[in-house]
Amino acid sequence: MITKSKVSIRDVAKEAGVSPATVSGVLNNGGKQNHETINRVSKAIEQLGYTPRRNKLRKQNKRKRQTKKQFALLFPDCNGPATFGGS
Repeated sequence: MITKSKVSIRDVAKEAGVSPATVSGVLNNGGKQNHETINRVSKAIEQLGYTPRRNKLRKQNKRKRQTKKQFALLFPDCNGPATFGGS
């Protein structure tokens, strides 16, 4: 058995028979997992004594707050004939 301080999300995934992404989704309430999967992951977390690392969570939350998504829409001038140079 792995010591409690060294248990990672990968260890939980292996114990539950799922991917680390699935474990992350269960922990973050992703909502895309069925009840059986959630129960298996929860049981593995309890058996292994997994606890998320606080420093890692702080970094992830900080990164989420700093991320800004921007986009731009470009439209041609629809008021007249298409011109390709200055007059």
